[in-house]
Amino acid sequence: MVNKEFNGDSYKLIYSAEEVNSAVKALAKKIVKDFRHVQTPPTLLIVLNGAMYFGSDLSKALGELNFIHHIDTIKLKRYKEDGHGGSVELLSRPESIDLENKDIIVVEDIADNGDTLNWLNNFLSLREGTPRSVKYALLCLRRRHPTYHFKVHYHCFTVGNDWLVGYGFDSEGLCREWPEIWGKQVT
Repeated sequence: MVNKEFNGDSYKLIYSAEEVNSAVKALAKKIVKDFRHVQTPPTLLIVLNGAMYFGSDLSKALGELNFIHHIDTIKLKRYKEDGHGGSVELLSRPESIDLENKDIIVVEDIADNGDTLNWLNNFLSLREGTPRSVKYALLCLRRRHPTYHFKVHYHCFTVGNDWLVGYGFDSEGLCREWPEIWGKQVT
């Protein structure tokens, strides 16, 4: 088992950079297959900050498959500086204010208890000019998770309860740039 030390904590390797890259490319193929008959390019709505690496790599993988799409971002925050969850805050809206009759693929790093994506699902469905469709693409899905108010259409990995770091996941705002996904056992 490969371990890494950071900031006094020990992390175990969960997924290598090669495994992450392979999973993202496989997910891109599924999306292309599902959207092959769509007339207008869908929009990848990337949830910042956690999904920025995943969203960027997914967009590039889709591009390698000649899948034309728009990219937009939304910035939401639920975790406080102490690592505990709070209420969801909208920090920045999508640039594409007009989402009416558009196919949206929400790109997120993980759905822990689903609060952030439940909030986003309500935000997208209760606004004027609702999208034609909303699908959710997650990098990681918790093995044990509550019932969400949305359907997870795509995910790369199923994970346990480890606190994840790397490839967009952070430890107190740091380590998002690690190309692998590491886990710190939650006690």
